[in-house]
Amino acid sequence: MTLEEPKPETAAETKPAARIVAISLLAATMGGALFAFVGAPLAWMLGAMAASTCLAVLGAKTDVYPSAVSAMIAVLGVLMGSAFTPEIISQAPGWLPSILTMMLVMTLFAATGYYIFRRFGGHDPVTAYFAAVPGGFTEMTLMGTDLGGDTKTIALAHATRILMVVSVIPFYFRGVLGLEVPTLPSNLISIMDFPLFDGVLLLACGALGLRWAKALKLPAAAFLGPMALSSLAHGLGWITNAPPLELIAIAQIVVGASIGSRFAGQTWREAKKTISLSVSTTGLMILAATLLGILVAELLGQPPEALILALSPGGLTEMALIALTLGVNTAFVSTLHITRILFVLVAAPLAAKQILPPDRLR
Repeated sequence: MTLEEPKPETAAETKPAARIVAISLLAATMGGALFAFVGAPLAWMLGAMAASTCLAVLGAKTDVYPSAVSAMIAVLGVLMGSAFTPEIISQAPGWLPSILTMMLVMTLFAATGYYIFRRFGGHDPVTAYFAAVPGGFTEMTLMGTDLGGDTKTIALAHATRILMVVSVIPFYFRGVLGLEVPTLPSNLISIMDFPLFDGVLLLACGALGLRWAKALKLPAAAFLGPMALSSLAHGLGWITNAPPLELIAIAQIVVGASIGSRFAGQTWREAKKTISLSVSTTGLMILAATLLGILVAELLGQPPEALILALSPGGLTEMALIALTLGVNTAFVSTLHITRILFVLVAAPLAAKQILPPDRLR
Protein backbone atom coordinates (compact mmCIF):
# COMPACT_ATOMS: atom_id res chain seq x y z
CA MET A 1 0.00 0.00 0.00
CA THR A 2 1.10 3.59 -0.57
CA LEU A 3 -0.47 6.67 0.93
CA GLU A 4 -2.28 9.05 -1.36
CA GLU A 5 -4.89 11.75 -1.07
CA PRO A 6 -8.23 10.17 -0.13
CA LYS A 7 -11.19 10.44 -2.43
CA PRO A 8 -13.59 12.55 -0.36
CA GLU A 9 -17.29 12.87 -0.90
CA THR A 10 -17.50 16.37 0.51
CA ALA A 11 -14.89 18.83 1.65
CA ALA A 12 -16.63 19.24 5.01
CA GLU A 13 -16.38 15.52 5.72
CA THR A 14 -12.68 15.28 5.12
CA LYS A 15 -11.08 18.63 6.02
CA PRO A 16 -10.02 18.38 9.67
CA ALA A 17 -9.97 21.29 12.08
CA ALA A 18 -6.80 23.38 12.04
CA ARG A 19 -6.29 22.78 15.78
CA ILE A 20 -6.34 19.00 15.31
CA VAL A 21 -3.87 19.20 12.43
CA ALA A 22 -1.58 21.49 14.41
CA ILE A 23 -1.55 19.15 17.42
CA SER A 24 -0.97 16.14 15.18
CA LEU A 25 1.97 17.71 13.37
CA LEU A 26 3.48 19.10 16.57
CA ALA A 27 3.38 15.68 18.19
CA ALA A 28 4.74 14.08 15.01
CA THR A 29 7.60 16.59 14.85
CA MET A 30 8.50 15.98 18.49
CA GLY A 31 8.41 12.23 17.91
CA GLY A 32 10.63 12.56 14.86
CA ALA A 33 13.09 14.79 16.72
CA LEU A 34 13.26 12.31 19.60
CA PHE A 35 13.92 9.39 17.28
CA ALA A 36 16.56 11.43 15.43
CA PHE A 37 18.21 12.34 18.76
CA VAL A 38 18.58 8.68 19.77
CA GLY A 39 19.79 7.73 16.28
CA ALA A 40 16.84 5.58 15.21
CA PRO A 41 16.69 4.48 11.57
CA LEU A 42 14.39 6.49 9.32
CA ALA A 43 13.87 8.62 12.42
CA TRP A 44 11.63 11.43 11.17
CA MET A 45 9.01 9.13 9.68
CA LEU A 46 9.11 6.42 12.37
CA GLY A 47 9.10 8.96 15.20
CA ALA A 48 6.22 10.90 13.66
CA MET A 49 4.33 7.67 13.06
CA ALA A 50 4.89 6.45 16.63
CA ALA A 51 3.78 9.72 18.21
CA SER A 52 0.70 10.04 16.01
CA THR A 53 -0.30 6.42 16.58
CA CYS A 54 0.02 6.77 20.35
CA LEU A 55 -2.19 9.86 20.35
CA ALA A 56 -4.77 8.15 18.15
CA VAL A 57 -5.08 4.94 20.18
CA LEU A 58 -5.24 6.97 23.42
CA GLY A 59 -8.37 8.63 22.09
CA ALA A 60 -6.99 11.97 20.89
CA LYS A 61 -8.23 13.37 17.60
CA THR A 62 -5.41 13.28 15.05
CA ASP A 63 -5.48 14.11 11.38
CA VAL A 64 -3.54 15.78 8.57
CA TYR A 65 -4.87 17.74 5.62
CA PRO A 66 -5.20 15.35 2.64
CA SER A 67 -3.73 18.01 0.35
CA ALA A 68 -0.65 18.27 2.59
CA VAL A 69 -0.21 14.50 2.51
CA SER A 70 -0.46 14.50 -1.30
CA ALA A 71 2.08 17.33 -1.55
CA MET A 72 4.58 15.59 0.71
CA ILE A 73 4.14 12.26 -1.06
CA ALA A 74 4.84 14.14 -4.30
CA VAL A 75 8.08 15.39 -2.73
CA LEU A 76 9.05 11.80 -1.89
CA GLY A 77 8.08 10.76 -5.43
CA VAL A 78 10.48 13.37 -6.82
CA LEU A 79 13.12 12.06 -4.42
CA MET A 80 12.68 8.47 -5.66
CA GLY A 81 12.85 9.65 -9.26
CA SER A 82 16.41 10.81 -8.61
CA ALA A 83 17.44 7.13 -8.34
CA PHE A 84 16.52 6.37 -11.98
CA THR A 85 19.88 7.07 -13.57
CA PRO A 86 20.61 5.87 -17.15
CA GLU A 87 22.87 3.13 -15.72
CA ILE A 88 20.08 1.80 -13.50
CA ILE A 89 17.42 1.99 -16.22
CA SER A 90 19.60 -0.12 -18.52
CA GLN A 91 19.32 -2.97 -15.98
CA ALA A 92 15.49 -3.01 -16.07
CA PRO A 93 15.02 -5.90 -18.58
CA GLY A 94 16.82 -8.18 -16.13
CA TRP A 95 14.18 -7.50 -13.47
CA LEU A 96 11.48 -9.62 -15.15
CA PRO A 97 12.21 -12.81 -13.12
CA SER A 98 11.98 -10.75 -9.91
CA ILE A 99 8.67 -9.26 -11.04
CA LEU A 100 7.22 -12.70 -11.76
CA THR A 101 8.43 -13.90 -8.35
CA MET A 102 6.76 -10.91 -6.72
CA MET A 103 3.43 -11.68 -8.42
CA LEU A 104 3.52 -15.26 -7.18
CA VAL A 105 4.46 -14.16 -3.66
CA MET A 106 1.67 -11.56 -3.51
CA THR A 107 -0.87 -14.17 -4.64
CA LEU A 108 0.24 -16.49 -1.83
CA PHE A 109 0.16 -13.61 0.65
CA ALA A 110 -3.43 -12.75 -0.33
CA ALA A 111 -4.58 -16.38 -0.09
CA THR A 112 -2.98 -16.87 3.33
CA GLY A 113 -4.36 -13.61 4.68
CA TYR A 114 -7.85 -14.41 3.39
CA TYR A 115 -7.80 -17.79 5.16
CA ILE A 116 -6.67 -16.20 8.45
CA PHE A 117 -9.27 -13.43 8.38
CA ARG A 118 -12.01 -15.96 7.52
CA ARG A 119 -10.96 -18.87 9.73
CA PHE A 120 -9.74 -17.07 12.83
CA GLY A 121 -11.48 -13.71 12.48
CA GLY A 122 -14.88 -14.94 11.40
CA HIS A 123 -15.21 -12.11 8.87
CA ASP A 124 -17.46 -12.29 5.84
CA PRO A 125 -15.76 -13.15 2.51
CA VAL A 126 -15.74 -9.57 1.21
CA THR A 127 -14.18 -8.09 4.33
CA ALA A 128 -11.68 -10.95 4.70
CA TYR A 129 -10.62 -10.75 1.08
CA PHE A 130 -10.02 -7.00 0.83
CA ALA A 131 -8.45 -6.83 4.30
CA ALA A 132 -5.96 -9.52 3.27
CA VAL A 133 -4.89 -8.43 -0.22
CA PRO A 134 -1.65 -6.39 0.12
CA GLY A 135 -2.70 -3.60 -2.22
CA GLY A 136 -3.08 0.14 -1.81
CA PHE A 137 -4.88 1.39 1.30
CA THR A 138 -7.30 3.60 -0.59
CA GLU A 139 -7.99 1.18 -3.44
CA MET A 140 -8.62 -1.88 -1.25
CA THR A 141 -10.82 0.07 1.16
CA LEU A 142 -12.92 1.58 -1.61
CA MET A 143 -13.32 -1.73 -3.49
CA GLY A 144 -14.22 -3.61 -0.33
CA THR A 145 -16.70 -0.96 0.79
CA ASP A 146 -18.36 -0.90 -2.63
CA LEU A 147 -18.96 -4.66 -2.37
CA GLY A 148 -20.43 -4.39 1.10
CA GLY A 149 -17.38 -5.14 3.25
CA ASP A 150 -16.72 -3.63 6.68
CA THR A 151 -14.92 -0.38 5.91
CA LYS A 152 -13.38 0.05 9.37
CA THR A 153 -11.98 -3.48 9.42
CA ILE A 154 -10.46 -3.22 5.94
CA ALA A 155 -8.95 0.21 6.59
CA LEU A 156 -7.58 -0.77 10.01
CA ALA A 157 -6.07 -4.00 8.64
CA HIS A 158 -4.13 -2.09 5.97
CA ALA A 159 -3.08 0.69 8.36
CA THR A 160 -1.73 -1.96 10.74
CA ARG A 161 0.09 -3.70 7.91
CA ILE A 162 1.87 -0.55 6.82
CA LEU A 163 2.67 0.50 10.38
CA MET A 164 4.18 -2.89 11.17
CA VAL A 165 6.25 -3.23 7.98
CA VAL A 166 7.66 0.29 8.21
CA SER A 167 8.49 -0.24 11.90
CA VAL A 168 10.08 -3.69 11.62
CA ILE A 169 12.09 -3.60 8.39
CA PRO A 170 14.56 -0.75 9.23
CA PHE A 171 15.35 -2.25 12.64
CA TYR A 172 15.79 -5.69 11.06
CA PHE A 173 18.31 -4.30 8.60
CA ARG A 174 20.23 -2.56 11.38
CA GLY A 175 19.96 -5.13 14.16
CA VAL A 176 20.13 -8.40 12.23
CA LEU A 177 21.91 -7.65 8.97
CA GLY A 178 24.16 -5.02 10.54
CA LEU A 179 23.44 -2.44 7.84
CA GLU A 180 23.62 1.24 8.64
CA VAL A 181 20.19 2.86 8.25
CA PRO A 182 20.71 6.63 8.59
CA THR A 183 18.13 9.18 9.65
CA LEU A 184 18.03 10.66 6.13
CA PRO A 185 19.50 9.58 2.78
CA SER A 186 23.19 10.47 2.68
CA ASN A 187 23.13 12.14 -0.76
CA LEU A 188 20.91 15.08 0.26
CA ILE A 189 22.11 18.66 0.56
CA SER A 190 20.72 21.54 2.60
CA ILE A 191 18.24 23.99 1.16
CA MET A 192 20.78 26.74 1.92
CA ASP A 193 23.15 25.26 -0.65
CA PHE A 194 20.53 24.16 -3.17
CA PRO A 195 20.90 25.36 -6.81
CA LEU A 196 17.97 27.55 -7.84
CA PHE A 197 17.64 25.95 -11.30
CA ASP A 198 17.43 22.44 -9.85
CA GLY A 199 14.89 23.65 -7.32
CA VAL A 200 12.63 25.09 -10.02
CA LEU A 201 12.82 21.90 -12.11
CA LEU A 202 12.13 19.65 -9.12
CA LEU A 203 9.14 21.81 -8.16
CA ALA A 204 7.82 21.50 -11.70
CA CYS A 205 8.28 17.71 -11.62
CA GLY A 206 6.27 17.52 -8.41
CA ALA A 207 3.44 19.88 -9.34
CA LEU A 208 3.01 18.84 -12.98
CA GLY A 209 3.50 15.14 -12.20
CA LEU A 210 0.83 15.21 -9.51
CA ARG A 211 -1.62 17.05 -11.76
CA TRP A 212 -0.93 14.74 -14.73
CA ALA A 213 -1.24 11.51 -12.75
CA LYS A 214 -4.50 12.60 -11.11
CA ALA A 215 -5.95 13.60 -14.47
CA LEU A 216 -5.16 10.10 -15.75
CA LYS A 217 -6.59 8.58 -12.53
CA LEU A 218 -3.45 6.56 -11.95
CA PRO A 219 -3.15 4.53 -8.73
CA ALA A 220 -0.89 6.18 -6.13
CA ALA A 221 -1.04 9.29 -8.32
CA ALA A 222 0.63 11.58 -5.77
CA PHE A 223 3.72 9.38 -5.88
CA LEU A 224 3.84 7.96 -9.41
CA GLY A 225 3.38 11.18 -11.39
CA PRO A 226 6.14 13.20 -9.69
CA MET A 227 8.43 10.15 -9.68
CA ALA A 228 7.90 9.63 -13.43
CA LEU A 229 8.80 13.23 -14.34
CA SER A 230 11.69 13.28 -11.88
CA SER A 231 12.99 10.01 -13.34
CA LEU A 232 12.84 11.52 -16.83
CA ALA A 233 14.62 14.72 -15.76
CA HIS A 234 17.35 12.85 -13.90
CA GLY A 235 17.70 10.21 -16.62
CA LEU A 236 18.26 12.94 -19.23
CA GLY A 237 20.81 14.63 -17.00
CA TRP A 238 18.83 17.85 -16.58
CA ILE A 239 19.02 17.57 -12.78
CA THR A 240 21.67 16.03 -10.58
CA ASN A 241 20.24 16.77 -7.13
CA ALA A 242 17.44 15.24 -5.07
CA PRO A 243 15.14 17.53 -3.04
CA PRO A 244 16.82 19.28 -0.07
CA LEU A 245 17.17 17.38 3.19
CA GLU A 246 14.97 19.77 5.22
CA LEU A 247 12.06 19.21 2.83
CA ILE A 248 12.54 15.43 2.96
CA ALA A 249 12.46 15.53 6.77
CA ILE A 250 9.20 17.52 6.67
CA ALA A 251 7.74 15.09 4.14
CA GLN A 252 8.58 12.16 6.40
CA ILE A 253 6.93 13.88 9.37
CA VAL A 254 3.71 14.52 7.44
CA VAL A 255 3.58 10.99 5.98
CA GLY A 256 4.35 9.46 9.37
CA ALA A 257 1.62 11.53 11.02
CA SER A 258 -0.82 10.47 8.32
CA ILE A 259 -0.09 6.77 8.87
CA GLY A 260 -0.60 7.08 12.62
CA SER A 261 -3.79 9.08 12.18
CA ARG A 262 -5.37 6.10 10.40
CA PHE A 263 -5.93 4.69 13.89
CA ALA A 264 -7.98 7.68 15.07
CA GLY A 265 -11.43 6.82 16.38
CA GLN A 266 -10.47 3.24 17.18
CA THR A 267 -10.50 1.98 20.76
CA TRP A 268 -8.39 -1.02 21.67
CA ARG A 269 -11.48 -3.00 22.64
CA GLU A 270 -13.02 -2.43 19.20
CA ALA A 271 -9.86 -2.84 17.18
CA LYS A 272 -7.83 -5.53 18.96
CA LYS A 273 -9.17 -8.44 16.89
CA THR A 274 -8.48 -6.75 13.56
CA ILE A 275 -5.07 -5.53 14.72
CA SER A 276 -4.15 -9.00 16.00
CA LEU A 277 -5.17 -10.64 12.73
CA SER A 278 -3.31 -8.06 10.68
CA VAL A 279 -0.19 -8.36 12.84
CA SER A 280 -0.28 -12.15 12.40
CA THR A 281 -0.69 -12.05 8.63
CA THR A 282 1.84 -9.23 8.19
CA GLY A 283 4.34 -11.04 10.39
CA LEU A 284 4.06 -14.13 8.20
CA MET A 285 4.45 -11.98 5.07
CA ILE A 286 7.57 -10.26 6.42
CA LEU A 287 9.09 -13.59 7.45
CA ALA A 288 8.33 -15.13 4.04
CA ALA A 289 9.68 -12.09 2.17
CA THR A 290 12.86 -12.14 4.25
CA LEU A 291 13.54 -15.85 3.81
CA LEU A 292 12.73 -15.78 0.10
CA GLY A 293 14.82 -12.66 -0.43
CA ILE A 294 17.83 -14.37 1.15
CA LEU A 295 17.30 -17.70 -0.61
CA VAL A 296 16.75 -16.48 -4.18
CA ALA A 297 18.97 -13.38 -4.19
CA GLU A 298 21.81 -15.04 -6.05
CA LEU A 299 19.44 -16.74 -8.49
CA LEU A 300 17.71 -13.46 -9.37
CA GLY A 301 20.93 -11.45 -9.35
CA GLN A 302 19.82 -8.93 -6.73
CA PRO A 303 21.13 -8.05 -3.24
CA PRO A 304 19.09 -9.78 -0.47
CA GLU A 305 18.14 -6.45 1.12
CA ALA A 306 16.74 -5.16 -2.20
CA LEU A 307 14.62 -8.30 -2.64
CA ILE A 308 13.40 -8.19 0.96
CA LEU A 309 12.21 -4.61 0.44
CA ALA A 310 10.70 -5.43 -2.96
CA LEU A 311 8.76 -8.44 -1.65
CA SER A 312 7.68 -6.94 1.68
CA PRO A 313 3.99 -5.99 1.87
CA GLY A 314 4.62 -2.35 2.74
CA GLY A 315 3.59 0.81 0.96
CA LEU A 316 5.30 1.95 -2.23
CA THR A 317 6.33 5.29 -0.73
CA GLU A 318 7.68 3.81 2.49
CA MET A 319 9.57 0.88 0.94
CA ALA A 320 11.15 3.10 -1.69
CA LEU A 321 12.20 5.59 0.98
CA ILE A 322 13.83 2.84 3.05
CA ALA A 323 15.63 1.59 -0.07
CA LEU A 324 16.94 5.07 -0.87
CA THR A 325 18.01 5.63 2.73
CA LEU A 326 19.86 2.29 2.74
CA GLY A 327 21.48 3.01 -0.59
CA VAL A 328 20.19 -0.18 -2.22
CA ASN A 329 18.66 -0.29 -5.71
CA THR A 330 15.80 2.18 -5.20
CA ALA A 331 14.68 2.02 -8.83
CA PHE A 332 14.38 -1.78 -8.61
CA VAL A 333 12.40 -1.65 -5.35
CA SER A 334 10.13 1.12 -6.64
CA THR A 335 9.48 -0.68 -9.93
CA LEU A 336 8.48 -3.92 -8.21
CA HIS A 337 6.12 -2.12 -5.83
CA ILE A 338 4.55 -0.14 -8.69
CA THR A 339 4.04 -3.44 -10.50
CA ARG A 340 2.57 -4.94 -7.31
CA ILE A 341 -0.02 -2.17 -7.07
CA LEU A 342 -0.98 -2.50 -10.74
CA PHE A 343 -1.08 -6.30 -10.46
CA VAL A 344 -3.34 -6.16 -7.40
CA LEU A 345 -5.65 -3.59 -8.99
CA VAL A 346 -6.12 -5.84 -12.03
CA ALA A 347 -6.13 -9.20 -10.24
CA ALA A 348 -8.25 -8.30 -7.19
CA PRO A 349 -11.56 -7.80 -9.06
CA LEU A 350 -10.94 -10.92 -11.17
CA ALA A 351 -10.14 -13.06 -8.14
CA ALA A 352 -13.11 -11.62 -6.27
CA LYS A 353 -15.44 -13.12 -8.89
CA GLN A 354 -14.09 -16.58 -8.05
CA ILE A 355 -14.07 -16.19 -4.26
CA LEU A 356 -16.92 -13.93 -3.25
CA PRO A 357 -20.64 -14.78 -3.23
CA PRO A 358 -22.36 -13.81 -6.51
CA ASP A 359 -24.90 -11.62 -4.71
CA ARG A 360 -22.05 -9.43 -3.36
CA LEU A 361 -20.61 -8.70 -6.79
CA ARG A 362 -21.72 -5.83 -9.00
